[in-house]
Amino acid sequence: RGSCESHDRGFIDGWKASDPNQPAAIIAEAQMLMAEAWCVRGRGYAQTVPVPAMRMFQLRMKMAHDLLEVHHDTASVDPEYYAAMAGAYRGLNKSYTALIALLDGAAEREPYYLNAYFEASLQFLPQWGGGPEAMTYFARYVASKTEASDKTGFYYRIYWHLDDCNCASRVAGWDREALKQGMRDVYERYPVPFNAQRMIEDNCRAGDVEEAKFYMKALNPMATSDADLGPMIDGCRAQASRPA
Repeated sequence: RGSCESHDRGFIDGWKASDPNQPAAIIAEAQMLMAEAWCVRGRGYAQTVPVPAMRMFQLRMKMAHDLLEVHHDTASVDPEYYAAMAGAYRGLNKSYTALIALLDGAAEREPYYLNAYFEASLQFLPQWGGGPEAMTYFARYVASKTEASDKTGFYYRIYWHLDDCNCASRVAGWDREALKQGMRDVYERYPVPFNAQRMIEDNCRAGDVEEAKFYMKALNPMATSDADLGPMIDGCRAQASRPA
């Protein structure tokens, strides 16, 4: 589709010409090619995509992949390189073994770069051949790469990211105890009201009022008993009773 050609192409071409070894320009071109690929393909299931559109999708994805691969030594100094390559891997249906090898390389460079893990997590969703077992493995893998600083916090971070795109429910079977510990570890490192409020919501939706109280008390340090948190606790119980 002609309308799928990016308006940024001229800008990116000029950017690359002015500095051929600029990592961000290479990554931007690869991301542009992938955006064009998805535009041509559409978001439906593979069997609904016309053959010419699928061929164009695969061609642009391969162009993005090859561009990143050729410029690996130059572009991979920017951790966004690995997020972009993970997107290309998903589009080309690369194996989980290949994806984990890619992330091993990313973790050697910058183990705490969230976007690389977030992009990779999409490949573990059912529509890409994943599911609960694969996603649990992936979340634990990410937590193992980041435990020196964040303990098990990244297990919960992966869930949070997928929940924001309404994807977490597609891989039922999250380890509830691991999620709770991940929340505690995130909050220990980043004890800010935004995080506490999010963790209240997540625990209430899960029907875990007792765990939600921990974060309610964090938001209300003057509360000395459950009675002081009455309206919040009632709201939590009401949220837990709503159909999912």
